[in-house]
Amino acid sequence: MLIFAAALYAVSYELFRHFDLTKWDAFSDAKWYLLMAGESDEILSNIHKYRQIIPLLVEGLSNTDLIIFLENYFPPNYPDDLLRVRLAFYILNFIFSLGAAFLLYQILCELGLGNTLSIIGGLLFISSRTLGYSTSLPLVDAGFFFSISFFVYINIANKPKYMSAVFPILVLIKEVIMPFFLLGLLIKRNRNLWYYFVLVASLIIYLIFRVLADTAISMEQMNSISSSSVLFFEIITNHLLHVWSNLQTIFSLRGLHNLFHGFTFIFILSIFGMVIVWRLKEITLQLYIFLISVILLSLLLALMSGNLGRLFFSAFIPVIFFALITVREFMYKE
Repeated sequence: MLIFAAALYAVSYELFRHFDLTKWDAFSDAKWYLLMAGESDEILSNIHKYRQIIPLLVEGLSNTDLIIFLENYFPPNYPDDLLRVRLAFYILNFIFSLGAAFLLYQILCELGLGNTLSIIGGLLFISSRTLGYSTSLPLVDAGFFFSISFFVYINIANKPKYMSAVFPILVLIKEVIMPFFLLGLLIKRNRNLWYYFVLVASLIIYLIFRVLADTAISMEQMNSISSSSVLFFEIITNHLLHVWSNLQTIFSLRGLHNLFHGFTFIFILSIFGMVIVWRLKEITLQLYIFLISVILLSLLLALMSGNLGRLFFSAFIPVIFFALITVREFMYKE
């Protein structure tokens, strides 16, 4: 954990320190999360308003003595009225990212890679550009990556007792986690009434929270915000309509960069690893299909949203696992 914490601090702190919302247009959604965690009355007119868990935690953390102390100890290099909120985001995201790295290490050990390669896998995850800005900036993606790690871990380590307590909370961090829950049905032991109940309960809790978030806005404001009246399933349909156009964008240098910038050349190693694992049958067919499905679902979600790099990075667990299989075969083979 200390190795992971030191590496994560090294790649994330400078990004946090130099972040300027007025200049970083690529991360405009950070504005919404800052508003949600601060005391602004500005209306949240899009999907961000339903991701309340992390902003609420940040709001509570930003008023603690720890943050007040750190605010004075780490002065920014430019005027920033929201330093305290950004600092709370950074600390909370740091914890989520560190937890995701530790769970990734546990997953890789469960998959039989051994201690050394599993540590390398955790460091590959931490050193990613995507995780760097997800940790440093006021975003909820670090919590989302932790959710992915937790979901994959309880399925690979066979610890289903945590599902009922955690799944309904994870959907409130970022609702994009819900399609991944369906992949759990690829694991035979999950095809039971309890897992179906947890899935339905998670969806109901999310929809109830959407209603509560919408009713918090006055009718006059609701009339002025067309996106607030869009139903949950209509949003999904609208995103599906963009898959083809977003797919066309990846057939260019810019599109490929946007899609793979979180993995870079690791993804090439991962492709070889998929073939190696299939040929050597190191894991069960059921688990192999599960891991491949995580990659395919991450790609589909990336194409649906247009946010290619950040959402495709949801596949970091199988991608890193398969890449390390390639490393092991070519560098550790006697």
